This record gives sequence, structure tokens and C-alpha cells, in this order.
Amino acid sequence: MPTPHISIVTIAHNGQSASSAGDARAAIAQFLPDCAITDGSIALTDLPQPLTQWLTGSVDGLLINLNVSPQDAITALEALAESLAQAACPVVVIGENDAEIAVKALKAGATDYLVRERISAQHIERALGIADSDGGNAAPAFAVGTKPSRSINPSEIGEPPTAQEVAQFDDGLQNAARLRGFVESNVVGILYGDIYGHIFRANDELLRIVGYTRGDLEAGQLRWIEMTPPEYLPLDEKGIAEAQATGACAPYEKEYLRKDGRRVSVLVGFSLLGQQREESVAFVLDLSDRKKNERALRRSEDRLRMAMEATATGTWDWNLVTDRLIWDTRCKAMFGLSPQAKVTINTFYDGLHPNDRGRLEQVLQTCLNPAYGGSYTAEYRTIGLEDGIERWILAKGQAYFDGDGTPKRFVGTVLDISDRKQAEAEREQLLKQEQAARAAAERANRVKDEFLAILSHELRSPLNPILGWAKLLQTQKLDEAKTARALETIERNAKLQTQLIDDLLDVAKILRGKLNLQSAPVPLATTVEAAIDTVQTAAAAKSITIATHLQEIGQIWGDAARIQQIVWNLLSNAVKFTPSQGHITVGLNTIDDQAQITVADTGQGIRPEFLPDVFESFRQEDASITRQHGGLGLGLAIVRHLVEAHGGTITVQSEGEGKGTTFTVQLPLMAAAAGVTHAPVTAAALSLAGIRILAVDDNPDSRELIEALLSQHGAQIMVVASAAAALAQVAALEPDILITDLGMPTMDGYALLQEVRTLTVKAEKQIPAIALTAYARQEDQQKTLAHGFQKHLTKPLDIEALVQAIAELAQPGSAEMSPD
Repeated sequence: MPTPHISIVTIAHNGQSASSAGDARAAIAQFLPDCAITDGSIALTDLPQPLTQWLTGSVDGLLINLNVSPQDAITALEALAESLAQAACPVVVIGENDAEIAVKALKAGATDYLVRERISAQHIERALGIADSDGGNAAPAFAVGTKPSRSINPSEIGEPPTAQEVAQFDDGLQNAARLRGFVESNVVGILYGDIYGHIFRANDELLRIVGYTRGDLEAGQLRWIEMTPPEYLPLDEKGIAEAQATGACAPYEKEYLRKDGRRVSVLVGFSLLGQQREESVAFVLDLSDRKKNERALRRSEDRLRMAMEATATGTWDWNLVTDRLIWDTRCKAMFGLSPQAKVTINTFYDGLHPNDRGRLEQVLQTCLNPAYGGSYTAEYRTIGLEDGIERWILAKGQAYFDGDGTPKRFVGTVLDISDRKQAEAEREQLLKQEQAARAAAERANRVKDEFLAILSHELRSPLNPILGWAKLLQTQKLDEAKTARALETIERNAKLQTQLIDDLLDVAKILRGKLNLQSAPVPLATTVEAAIDTVQTAAAAKSITIATHLQEIGQIWGDAARIQQIVWNLLSNAVKFTPSQGHITVGLNTIDDQAQITVADTGQGIRPEFLPDVFESFRQEDASITRQHGGLGLGLAIVRHLVEAHGGTITVQSEGEGKGTTFTVQLPLMAAAAGVTHAPVTAAALSLAGIRILAVDDNPDSRELIEALLSQHGAQIMVVASAAAALAQVAALEPDILITDLGMPTMDGYALLQEVRTLTVKAEKQIPAIALTAYARQEDQQKTLAHGFQKHLTKPLDIEALVQAIAELAQPGSAEMSPD
């Protein structure tokens, strides 16, 4: 086989032709080692130049290297069309990966078009028809064509081809050589198939578009009908009908389903071949980037349109030579003027908010100074000259100067930003609220953690001496003094723990709004004295003197026990925080129609920054592990609530640490005495002689304690461990009083009372009943009374309260009286 003679012609810009030709020869020669190569160049500005010297009879093929921009490449091909149409040898054009240039090259008369970045020896040899006959190179995918005999008239070359021309050019693309160039250049996706959905062959670009591999294609996994979403099948049917009638269909847009399930937008055009027009050659152009750009453009246009519709922008124009100021209607509206209003520069200044006027005068002077460039941006408030409405305005403008720097014109826009300013103010307010809420939540969490730690400490601390002395009493014989001390310590710590639990229950009732008052006329002087008596022992232990200045001021309407609790808490607080040898003063007097109780001490005082929090639940000035005083931080919170529940107020004063504290409580006085009250009778003064009592409790320690206590007061008592045992003794004992626990196995106290009432109904005697239980909530008391009990007493046992209740209920007719 003779050595092929190949010519390479590079078309480049003037001045680059020679270097570009050498580069092209060096790049292509490696693919054609067995060919004789000549090269040359043509400057773009010299076109059209005949290619006669390159198309002589001795030349077996011509490679035209387009080393210019895409637009210049199209211009060059249009200029070469006539020469290419007359060429007797294969002419291959080399250029960029551009479908429009490829189509233009083939329409201009080129045999094939190769993409520069994808050139290989196989591509060039196939395009030029010089593949080795012995099969040294792979057989071409499509038949190698020769130079077509049909010439293209230059007049046929006009505007860039349309997509329809791409699908229909050159009589249905029957020229296999040209088609091969398209297939291998991968400028667009190309598939061979039929109208029934099959795909027999496809180039790499088609496979890339739909996301399948060549292995998938060879395995028969590609069917265009299955890759088409159902809503696009009618378009395909319409295109097939058109192509069967005319040979090709007009390109149309559709979508394919990729192998990964995503959709891809494409432009499809195809021709139908064969006698029955069932075989197809389709061109598929990936529209993903175009669709993406279209969507972005639409979004941009929508935003712009919305902005234009939503933004009422006003304009102004100030001629500084004539001092004429022009405002449009929107600008006038922002200064509260009607469209017909006349304006001058003084109108502008008159409409400014007084607080902004001086600042705007300085801003304008700066803008009209050429040294600062004339740019103007300002935010200011206006007060409507006719409507009086305050508005926020954003103004932007530009001043223009003549050659010597004199300002000539000042123009710009104004925008009403009142809503934005209001939103900013609201956002700032919300931010402050959020920050305050966050700080409060953090503080609450901190207080909770501190409280839980203190609660654990305060509940455990009394248990230590109780359990310790109890162990000593059990295991050792103590003398009379130590035994008395042990019992006193156990009693004191048990009461302390009881008080802690009562405080927790009171706070729980307060938080749920369940703290009820048993109101009646209360003599304040007597109640205050009783509270003082309860703390005298603790005060004496620290050598603290308590001075009183109590006036007989009459009565208030309230709960005597809760009033005493108020005073007792304040006094206990004073004793706790007053050092040894200190002094406490308690006063009672009237201020107008208010009773006033004061508790002043010479103790450690309160820091000014803690005074606002002194009545908050679980708050303590010192919650550290090294604190000197115990407690849960609930006492003063309970006091405040009880005072407010009685319609009163409480305040605190302290000059600081080490300067003592004064609490002042004011409560409304009754207009006149509402009745006579009596001092409470102590348990020691009461006798239960002759009273038969049946007591029921499943706890043996509680049974033993009740029996011992009531026996000392002369009662005839029988204690049993269960409701069944109690029912067995009722008829024989005929008790005057039933005392029972509520929470017991098998039958609880509620059911026991109902059975007892059923057994005694024939005797026409309703036995009074006392519930003695650890269920201490307000709702527990209400439930107990609702089930027929006359009294609800809570554990730990209050001896005086139990004896008093038995004495009251043992009186004739007590079972029918209203429960308290």
C-alpha cells in the first residue's frame, strides 16, 4: 500500500498562523507515523483563499485545523464552502466541541468533523479513509465514506443551522462518513434504534446523558421507551407519526429517566430509515445547563418583578444652578404631601424630623463637596407636612460637578423603610426578651441544681443524730442526763425534718394554687405571742434577746395557724442569721387601717443586689458548700404568699452585710370584732378518761406509739393491724372514736369506714372517725372529709392535735357536725 500523502492547513489569526501550523503538525503527526505530511497556514483575514495547492491530485487527504474562536470558525467555514465543495479528496475539519461548528463544517462540504481534545489515530484514519486493510486498526463503527459527489452552493450557507436542520440535514443523514464524525465527536448524543423502543447503538455522549455504560447497552438494558416518563410518550408518538410521513420529525423537548432515577431535559430529533420507516437515527442534545440557566433567569426575573412591585421608590432631581427641586408623587408622599404640592429645598428641610435635621445638613454639605465624590446615602425620619405621620426614609443619590468642581445637579431616589425600621425595633425587642428568657432559664436551672443539692443535705442532716442516738439508746445503758439529751435531740431533729417536709408541701400547694385558708377572726397580739414562744428556746440557746412592743390592735380576718406560721418563719429566720448575744425586736401596731408586724434583727444583713430575690422560692444568698446556715430557701417565699393570700404586703430592708434586717408585714384590720376567741387548750390539760378508741394501722411502730400516747391520757384503746381485725372488734368494743390509717393492704381506710358505718347503722350510732395518715396534700384532706371522716391529721403525729381532736369528737353529737 503506497504511503498516503496528507496535508494539514491551520487557519488562525494574522500573526499566529505559522506558529499554529507547526503546533498542529507536531500534534497530528504522532497519529499518522506512516503518512507523508505537508503543512501550511492561512490567516483568517486572507480568507477566502483557494485551497488549490492543497487539493492537488497527489494529496490523499486534507486536515483543516480551526485555531480561532467559535464565531470566527463559522465565518471561516462559510468562506471556504465553495472550495470544499470542489475538493476531490476527503477533507476533515478539526475544531472545538461545538455542535454548531460541526454542522457548519459538514454543510460547507467537509467529509468529517473531529473534536480537537478527542482526536486519536483511529479517528483520523477513519475520517480520511486510510485504515489498514489488514485490520491493524479497529474496524470503523460505521462505513467509511468518500468525498460526496453533491456540491453545496455557497448561497445555501446562511444563518447557523436550527435543531431541525441538525436532525434533517443532508437527506436524513444518509452520508455515513459525516454521521460517523458526529457519532465519534460526541458533540451531541446519537442513538440507532427503532420505533418500538430499542436502542441498538449509541455514542458515548448519549450514554453520558442517560447515565448508562456501554456494557449496559451491549446487554440490551437500554430502551428509549422505558427511559421516557409516561407524560412524554404522546410527544414521541406524535414525532414518530410525523417522521413516518415526512422522513424526519421536528425536534422537541422531553425528559429521559437516567439510570440513577434522576431526570434529564433533552432536545430530541430523529429520522426514520428503511422501507417501512421503522429504524431510527436520533440526535439527543443535553439541555440540563440551559434549563438550569432558564430557571435561574426566571427566578431572577421574578425577584426583580416582585421587588419592583413591592418597592415604591420615589425620585428627586435638584438643579443647583437654577435651585429648582423636582419630586415625583412617591417622593412627595414620603414627606406627607399631596401630588399637587409645590416643593423647594426648604420643603425638604421643613419635613425632616427635628432630631435629624442638623445631621442631614452636614451630610448634604459633604456630598456637594467634589473632594468626596458626590455619593449620597442617608437614613432619616420625616414628619408629614400635611398628614403629620412619622416615616423612616432611605435616600441614595449622586451629585454632578463641572470642570472646576462646582456642583451642578443632584439626583437620587428615596424609599420608605418605616416597616423595616419597625421590624428591626421589634426584632431588637424580641432579642432582648429572648436573652432575658435564656438568662432566666439558666438561672432557674442553676437554682434548681443548688436546691436539689441543699435538699439532699437538709433532709439527710437530721437523720444522722436521730439514727445515732437511737442506736446508742438500743445498744448501751445511758445515764438519765444522756438519755434525756438523746430524746431531746431526736425530737428536735424529727421536728426539723417535719418542718422541711411541710415547707415543701406548702410550696407545692402554692405552685398549684391549692393552698386554702381556714379563715376566722384572729387576735393578732395573741398569735404573735404564740409564735414568739415557739422560738424562745432556739433564741435562748444563742443568748439572743427578743424584745416585744405589741399593741392590742384588735383582729384580722384570716387563718390563725397561717398567721402564726408567717411570724414564726420571720422569727426563725432572724434567730438563724443573728449571731450570739444578738438582739431581735418584734413590733405590732397600726398604720391607718392596716395592722403592721415588724421583725428586726441585728444579724448579718442582706447584700443590696440580693434584696430583689429574697422572697423567691429556692433562692439563698449563699448556696455554696461552705455556707454557715442551713435551710431550703423556702421560708420567705411561703411567707410572701401567705401574706398576699391574706390581702397584705411584706417588705424587707437592710443596710447591707453586718447591718441587720427588718421585715415589715401589713395586714388589713377588721372593722369591728367578729367574735370572741379563746386560747388553745394544750393536750396536757385534756383528759380522755372513759373514751373507748379503736385504732387501726398496719405499721407496728405507729400502733405502739398511738397506744402508749393515748393510754397516758386515760383512754381505753385497742389497736389492731388490719381493717379485717378492726371489723371483728367493732361490735364487742363499741368504740366512741375510730382512728385509722388510710393506706393499708387488702382494705384501705376509706373502705373500712364504710363497713363500720354499715355495721353500726342498726344501732343508730355513727362512730366519729379520724384519718391519721402520711398523705398530707390538700386534695388528700378534701377526699378524706368527703368520705365521711370528721378529722384529717397527718404524720408525723402531733400529740396535742390528736388529743384535741379526740376530745372534740367524743362530745355528744360530734359525728354529725360539719367536718373541718
